[in-house]
Amino acid sequence: MRLGTGGKLYEVPENQRAAENRIAFSDDNGDHWSVWQPLPLRGIVPSRLLELRSGRWLLSAHRPEAHLVSYGIHSDDRGNSWSPEGVLAQDARYELCEASLLELPGGEIAALLRENSFVGCDCLKTVSRDGGVSWSSVTALPIPGCHRPVAGFLADGRVLITYRFYQGGKAGGQNFFAALTDVASLLGSERREADCRLIPIDYDGAEHSDLGYSGWVEFPDGEIYIVSYIVDDHRHAQLRGYAVRW
Repeated sequence: MRLGTGGKLYEVPENQRAAENRIAFSDDNGDHWSVWQPLPLRGIVPSRLLELRSGRWLLSAHRPEAHLVSYGIHSDDRGNSWSPEGVLAQDARYELCEASLLELPGGEIAALLRENSFVGCDCLKTVSRDGGVSWSSVTALPIPGCHRPVAGFLADGRVLITYRFYQGGKAGGQNFFAALTDVASLLGSERREADCRLIPIDYDGAEHSDLGYSGWVEFPDGEIYIVSYIVDDHRHAQLRGYAVRW
């Protein structure tokens, strides 16, 4: 991913459960990389590295304790040093993982979380008002069955979230969805106050379906291009792209 640091590229790899995460640096668009540097963050599926307007970097990962817990670290000197690990989201009712971090216009940071009990829980969220040092209690967004949320702003100020829809039960997940919401809904404390519009994107017809880890970008002309993996009609999983305008 590219950050506002004079063309440098940074890569944060995903390691095995409860493993150490590491970071490498490139000054030439990824042709060459520095040696891996360990981060004070244990866990899997690290978030996309978020650079705040202040210049602070934020990163999260999750690991099992009594329940799945999401942790976060931050750096104020472009990765030369990092804060100690702190709890980003923990609630005995939930298995909290795969955070998507988003800085809001007022400086708050929203973390959208997958709930991993496989029963179709809503997307859960927590908010930081101090640059990711501390976080609010977990509240729900009316986005049922939300696995692996990927959130970002569209040019018109709406928030787009792509995710695997996992309804729970025996069948697993076969659907790839998007949701459109707004800043007020991310900051709200009550589920019933949130405004979320859910949009089906694709269906995985494979007997052993698997889909929905995604990424997306909005182009200057307003077209949104989404990429995800899916099994569907292929022997193995495939990457599939979608061009949409919402």
